[in-house]
Amino acid sequence: MTCRSITDALTGRVALLRVSRRLLLAAALVFCVLLLLYRLPAGVLLTIIPNSLTGCPTIPVISCDSRGRLGNNLGEYATIYAFGIRYGLTPVATPNLLRLMRRSFPHTRMREIPEYCTSLHERIAADAFEALPLERKQGRSWFLVEYPHHVRLFWRYRDVLREEMAFRAELVTSAQQKLRDVARDRENLTFVGVHVRRTDYARHIQVQFGGGYAELGFYTAAMYVYRRRYNRTVFVVTSDDPAWCREHLSGGDVHVLADAQASAAEDLALLAACNHSVYDYGTFGFFGAFLAGGDLVTADGNSEAEHELVTEFRLGNINVTFVSGDGRLLDKCRLCT
Repeated sequence: MTCRSITDALTGRVALLRVSRRLLLAAALVFCVLLLLYRLPAGVLLTIIPNSLTGCPTIPVISCDSRGRLGNNLGEYATIYAFGIRYGLTPVATPNLLRLMRRSFPHTRMREIPEYCTSLHERIAADAFEALPLERKQGRSWFLVEYPHHVRLFWRYRDVLREEMAFRAELVTSAQQKLRDVARDRENLTFVGVHVRRTDYARHIQVQFGGGYAELGFYTAAMYVYRRRYNRTVFVVTSDDPAWCREHLSGGDVHVLADAQASAAEDLALLAACNHSVYDYGTFGFFGAFLAGGDLVTADGNSEAEHELVTEFRLGNINVTFVSGDGRLLDKCRLCT
């Protein structure tokens, strides 16, 4: 072997070692980057990856959590729907919220976004969001927390939301059949849906508002209001405590249709099928009245603090008839001026 061949061989080995070292360094760098990305919070990672790859919106949107049961979900949906219209944002719903909604309301049209996209949105309560300047509202995307139910705003969009929250056909058919059974071929009846909530709400009222259940006098006084206001009234009662209703709410025009086998959606569809409404407290009874579209009589004064929905009615200057928790007809809510 000549000196030249030995030199060439050594040069080739040195070059190979250099390439190998570069490949090892590149592999190590890729490994470190992947490890770093793996350990990054999802929100930080999404800010690095272009929206075109993540599927996240590129325009300011407003979304919310999907917590609680049917009444809460309706409040969440209605709030972001109304905020979007009012403040020029695009309302979007997570897959979980749409899944919960579409069990009963298959025609909802709100745009869906991946759940992980909401990690990019600033968390904020509805009241705090409303207090922001318009430029700030429209400057980024938002995620509402704490069971948003901004009735004072979404009441303005009641008609369009009632279309948006159209029940499944079989729920409507079932509700109409129940009303026909109550009518017994009588015509020109005025159906008043009455929701009585008792079993699961006592602790919430006590802890949050320092109160208790509405007394029997509230329901009898509310029915009296409608008997004087309309002819041929019929009261259709749903409740989580049907035994209490059958024992205490009596009368030839009172029909307790509470059924332990009925789903929440069936009860809500029945309340929404009525012409007018009585409800005591809670988002479920409220949405039965909201979707019915007629007059509303509700309770005020059965707790030390004002109930949050009464606050919404007051701040929104919404036309509601108030009856005290013990059955006195009120000219206005306790804190109304």
